Amino acid sequence: MKNYDLVSRIAFVSGSYPEPWGPYSGIFLKELIQAIARQGIQCFPVHPIQIDRWLRHAIFGGKSIRRVELHDAIRPKYLSASNRAIGPFNTFHITQAMFQRATLHALRRLNPKPDAIYGHFLYPGGGATIWCGKRMGVPSFVAVGEGIFWSVSDVGYNRARQDFRDVTGVIAVSSLLKNKLVAELGIPVSKIGVFPNGVDLTRFFRRPRQEIRHKYGFPQDLFLVAFVGNFLHAKGVERVVAAIDGQDGVAGLFAGVGPLTPTGRNVINCGRVSHDCVPEILSAADVFVLPTLVEGSCNTIVEAMACGLPIITSSSEFNDDLVDDSVSIRIDPMDVSAIRNAIVALRDNPERCEKMSKSALYRSKRFDIDMRAKRICAFISERIQAKEN
Repeated sequence: MKNYDLVSRIAFVSGSYPEPWGPYSGIFLKELIQAIARQGIQCFPVHPIQIDRWLRHAIFGGKSIRRVELHDAIRPKYLSASNRAIGPFNTFHITQAMFQRATLHALRRLNPKPDAIYGHFLYPGGGATIWCGKRMGVPSFVAVGEGIFWSVSDVGYNRARQDFRDVTGVIAVSSLLKNKLVAELGIPVSKIGVFPNGVDLTRFFRRPRQEIRHKYGFPQDLFLVAFVGNFLHAKGVERVVAAIDGQDGVAGLFAGVGPLTPTGRNVINCGRVSHDCVPEILSAADVFVLPTLVEGSCNTIVEAMACGLPIITSSSEFNDDLVDDSVSIRIDPMDVSAIRNAIVALRDNPERCEKMSKSALYRSKRFDIDMRAKRICAFISERIQAKEN
């Protein structure tokens, strides 16, 4: 018997989920839902969508909104009032209320009702989950992966503390976030479980480097630095470009989109790639560099380790659950010289680079997404049992 037999049906509520016109939005949540489904759990993603957005894409985009089976989503429509501050009031309160009502309507259509409702991020999904759970008599769980509680500022911390007072359990993606939930939202430690993000090891694994470089036309004789993520200041893309600029024998592979598009003679690949191609881009590289300023639990770091890459990343506390000295060089993410020196240190020491690569492969096994799914299901069952007792 599984140790989560109290749970056989879970509804997942999120304001972000893959759509016909946005296939990578919320992709990591979809992958987790698929992993939970592999544990024998019936999963029901609920993705409320703004009416104006639905009309824009349904009428002018040529693609319909569908309700289909497992792993797609039920998409109730709601009216958004945006999130504009008007004196002491923020219109997000109206938006949140509309989101909640649409979610409740969708959840009440499930028969039988779910054993638990799982909200993704604090707002709107998390707040709606707790609100709906109270009205349906269903335990509510909220997954918190925001490095900064940005959505709380729209509703205010006093309101958020009231909203989350009745949550059954919280899934935090890092120990740092667990501490923030206790300190800033007053959530009891006993209600919080820490589960760093996971990776599908059947998709993310090391491919033969020379073969992948040949496939994509990358040089065989260069030390390649990989960056995967949004091209934003917070992710540090411009600092990686500056760190490799002018380095002999070093070039950068940049996969992502954003306003700070990497350019320069050391940049040999730049642009969006499909999620299915990310493991190959990583496998072509020698090292993964991400001098990020804020994270919950960085998926791309875990993916890079699963592809056997040494990691150069921020020394900040949010990375402590993911990497250690055996797999990473931790740097001040704002110090371009430190980033450059770390790259040079690995370029000039192939033995160290290979040792870290092997350690990364080994360490990545603890972040297997199926194991994460099992632990989350067990946590949900334990919290339901604790609440009933």
